[in-house]
Amino acid sequence: MTMSIPLPSAEKARELYLVWHGNSLDVFVPDCQNVLTLVTSPNLFRTAYLSADAVNDQNQIQNAAHRLDNEWPLLMMFSESTDGAPFRSAIVFFRQGSQPVPWWAGSLTGAGLVAEVYLASTSVGNAGWSNDVSGGKPGYFLTGLPQLSDLWHIKRMEPDAAKRLVFTLAPIRLAHGLPEVRFTPIADPHLRAEAERHYSEFMNHLMQHQYYALVTSAKNVAETLLADYLTTEGISWHRDFNEMLQKLAELVEGAKSQSRARFSYLDYHLMHKIRLLHARTHSPRAASTGRSITPEFSLTVAEDLVEILTSAGCAGPTL
Repeated sequence: MTMSIPLPSAEKARELYLVWHGNSLDVFVPDCQNVLTLVTSPNLFRTAYLSADAVNDQNQIQNAAHRLDNEWPLLMMFSESTDGAPFRSAIVFFRQGSQPVPWWAGSLTGAGLVAEVYLASTSVGNAGWSNDVSGGKPGYFLTGLPQLSDLWHIKRMEPDAAKRLVFTLAPIRLAHGLPEVRFTPIADPHLRAEAERHYSEFMNHLMQHQYYALVTSAKNVAETLLADYLTTEGISWHRDFNEMLQKLAELVEGAKSQSRARFSYLDYHLMHKIRLLHARTHSPRAASTGRSITPEFSLTVAEDLVEILTSAGCAGPTL
């Protein structure tokens, strides 16, 4: 009985040899005799790593986004996760250097190719992500385009049978799309323009992973909506969100039996949450608590803001 030799596969490899051939990128992996063989190209994506602290620094996020355009960045090979959607499993490959390599593909043979050698990350070594996970502060991987990127949080990492480090990643994104928002219910043109500007900033911060700024712009939108409501109720206000919320509490309480308040107790508490979270974005307050706001927690203000916008009559069907 003749046993056939299994063909090599990039998905099982610990080493990848990447060679530009014309305008295409060919992938070679060693076979069972350690001869480089051309294989079907796997889905490899450019990626950059960010620590849990770096992800709260917009300059470091921008630097990571620029690293996606490096000639030979970190590469990530995605696969389905045993945890199911929206989780992903991934193996990260880092460039070891350039190397001239012989190769064969079917009946064709060749020599003198210059390949970029990529090695799979393993549990051996002191890569930043391993140190961060062991320290209880797992970091993030950035993928996609520099101006339209995705952020993935490391939830778990474990070596597979080939001792490659397999990451379980969770996407940092909203559970659903944002609604269509129009601020036409705001009668005052100055407040309407202010709300539109703050909401535009909110959308930009969301797309660019500017999570501290996201909290600030969400607070500004909510504060402007509340300013409009207090104005329509004939209540004078000063730009102190806490004092404005105290006035809202009185209005909600007084409208209990009449069911005419624009905002509910839920809206009142959501606005307070956004206000308190915004206070945590300031350096002295963050230092006093000893911990920063995670991107996941910052994203919850988007859900809160959608509820407030809906109560204000500014949010339409989900896009």
